[in-house]
Amino acid sequence: MNLGNAGNTVRSVWSGPGRPAGARLAHAPTRATGDGIRGALAVLALGMLLMSSSCITVRFVRTRAFEPIPDEVLDGLRAGRDDLTRCLAALGAPNLVFEQPGDGVALAYAWLDQFVWGIDASLSLRGFAVSADLGRDVRKMHGVVLFFDRELQLVEVERGLLRDFLLARGRRRPASIEPSDDSQRR
Repeated sequence: MNLGNAGNTVRSVWSGPGRPAGARLAHAPTRATGDGIRGALAVLALGMLLMSSSCITVRFVRTRAFEPIPDEVLDGLRAGRDDLTRCLAALGAPNLVFEQPGDGVALAYAWLDQFVWGIDASLSLRGFAVSADLGRDVRKMHGVVLFFDRELQLVEVERGLLRDFLLARGRRRPASIEPSDDSQRR
């Protein structure tokens, strides 16, 4: 393929009707080189080869579970004033209930807002496989935890990510069950 006159062809196309007489292209090519076309064809062939033996997957997932508790309801709860009965009436059944040190109890209410996106690409050539994953996976289990003392009076209300509450407060092991006098006699 000889494109030695490509520059002249481009000039003649652009010098047709609708173009001022004597106007020239600022950067009109004067001639095409075979190396540039061979390079473009090589890139095109490589791209087609990669596409024929590869797989590209795009993912987008949005998951929501449970209903968030409105701020107005939480703002209506007061430590030292409200008890377990009042809190349960206002919020309903909790997602988690766990013991606290000093015979206290904690109620956890949670809701999930999860957003996942990404692009996965894999390529297989002659038994050799390469894959890459680019994406973001954000799991946010939001929550509110209500802490009660041994008289079941509200002591504290905390809002945030549920994992932060569970890590910060930790869980106490259940009390060991000591055998009664009747079981020791056997």
